Amino acid sequence: MSQKARPYQAASTVGVKKAFRDGAQLVLLVLPTGTGKTTVVAIWIHGAVTKGSFVIFLAHRRELIRNASKRLKMHGVKHGIIMPGERYDLSQQVQVGSVQSILPRLYPRDPETAADAPRADIIVFDEAHRATSKSYKDIIAKYPNALVIGLTATPARTDGRGLGDVFQSMVEVLDVADAIGQGYLCDYVMYEGQYD
Repeated sequence: MSQKARPYQAASTVGVKKAFRDGAQLVLLVLPTGTGKTTVVAIWIHGAVTKGSFVIFLAHRRELIRNASKRLKMHGVKHGIIMPGERYDLSQQVQVGSVQSILPRLYPRDPETAADAPRADIIVFDEAHRATSKSYKDIIAKYPNALVIGLTATPARTDGRGLGDVFQSMVEVLDVADAIGQGYLCDYVMYEGQYD
């Protein structure tokens, strides 16, 4: 059962497509936590798959992989999961997996016993503020012609610097205040004081 996109989710999809049309190959999609970044990309992937594209969705934690798999199923996207404890199905156009599980497939220690690496016209990185690490850059390097979409709520590294050395374009259509004002997120309450 497909979930209808909220207006800002539809605008995000349009923004990503426009960034690619304008020549960017690596696009960062920024939406606040809880507003459905994975839903946006699931809708986008559904459209890409119907046009014949191969997609890899990567995250660094099992919970994020399971969430992506659930969203893709909701939008009718068949996919394989590349992660320990899962049965790989590389016949699918879409693969969801962990960064740690895909790297050995792309850079095997023993090429003669290497597992098949999935095809990719599009790569999606969840928690893309991690994309400055060597493992993420190694994956991007292995697919030099792939379009890359990074998903994040925090478009900066822990040192406060941006992600411009990885991504060429940023799409941001909604901030936290707007999400609260439009009723998509609950307002927050701040407490001040000493805690023991």
